Amino acid sequence: MKIKSLLAAVSMVAITAGAANALDITNVTPTGIVPALELQLPGDPALTGNFTFNVDTTPGSFYPSANNLRVRVDLPAGVNFSQAVVGSDITGGNSPFIEAGGTVGSNFVTFVTSIPQNQQIDSLGFNLDLGLSSCPVAGSPLTVSVATELGTLVDGGSASTSGLIAPCQSGISGMVMSDASVSDTKITLGSGYTNIAEFGGTNVDGVLGTIQYKIDPTVSTSLTTVQPIVAGDVATFMFDVVFEDATGIDKVFVNGIPSVKSGNVFTVMATSGADKLKLLDATPDSILAIADGTIVIPTQTVSVGNSKITFRTTLTPDLIASEAGPTGALDSLQREGREFGYFDWNSGPAGAQTLSVYRITGLDANESVDYSLTLENSNNNGTYAGSVVANSYGEAVLVSSTMPIPADTERFDVLINVETPNADVDIDRLLAKGGIVTAFNDGANNDQEDSLEPNLNDDDN
Repeated sequence: MKIKSLLAAVSMVAITAGAANALDITNVTPTGIVPALELQLPGDPALTGNFTFNVDTTPGSFYPSANNLRVRVDLPAGVNFSQAVVGSDITGGNSPFIEAGGTVGSNFVTFVTSIPQNQQIDSLGFNLDLGLSSCPVAGSPLTVSVATELGTLVDGGSASTSGLIAPCQSGISGMVMSDASVSDTKITLGSGYTNIAEFGGTNVDGVLGTIQYKIDPTVSTSLTTVQPIVAGDVATFMFDVVFEDATGIDKVFVNGIPSVKSGNVFTVMATSGADKLKLLDATPDSILAIADGTIVIPTQTVSVGNSKITFRTTLTPDLIASEAGPTGALDSLQREGREFGYFDWNSGPAGAQTLSVYRITGLDANESVDYSLTLENSNNNGTYAGSVVANSYGEAVLVSSTMPIPADTERFDVLINVETPNADVDIDRLLAKGGIVTAFNDGANNDQEDSLEPNLNDDDN
């Protein structure tokens, strides 16, 4: 009895001697599957795939022979068995059977398999049919643990991998971009502000920016192979081109796709196969606005909003009904005119310490004139509109702290556009702080960037 006990103790030492090492999950197939967020999970039918992998001992060591092994497989969160697991789904040992779990919809299974005496087996194989009940949770691994029937851990006891099925990612994305830095669109002075045109142009149309949809080729609607979203998976691309005041704007086209006007909103819908392919051709699609050429157009901001992608309701796999599409600012529509600036270092309403006082001269006497302010290097970058009334000498005054800009504006650089063809208009600046007034005069107006603007007098001379 003492000899048998000693042998048993030696056997246990041999089994646990590799505990400082670890089992290893290898040969996972398929691997790198990234499910699309657009999948309806769980779907009907469920999204499934067959996965195979091995659990290997540390090189040079083997599973203990003449032992029954209890092998437990725990699936990542969101992953479950799409078909009932059977004993033959584990290979490498003899007479395997299911001890617990492994039912359809469950997320763990415990096998019992035996290693024959004197056999050197260093790998167990697994063949499992898996499905998704929800998107896999980031960091949630596939874990396999191995122990003898007596509970002694084998070769470190367990192995895990997070590479079975990746967390979901969006299979289709979009972006809206202004093209003001490429070719700004302006409301043309020469037409009496009834036309819009690209930089220096005289047409009744202009590109306000672009919208682009992109399919991620690495994101899949399948669990077995990488199958990206295709145009046929999309039922409709829909978005609004939103004007503050669409008076004088007649039509909007996106890569030739027309829109429907309702008030200040132009709704674009791409439902035909040809139109959907236009938007999915991997290039940005121009958003073209066309004026009617007869009605005066006000200075304003333009944006893309209410954007939505709807998906097919037939075929497989199941997809969600819809998701939000891209939104964002397009070119601001500004009137051409007498442009001055940028003037640096202005104090706004929330930072009024050093005031900038702008004296506008050369206006028609008692004339009300619109103007726009383009703010840069501030906490409220953008374009804002206002108006001034000249006195009987054709003079008007603007103060930085009372300009028509957001009340929380602290400091800013500003480009002032006076919407008039009057060539005599000029702007000079005074700085006032603590009772001290400093004249900057025309020197503050001189900025090389003005040469890029389609104005008639940038005051650089």
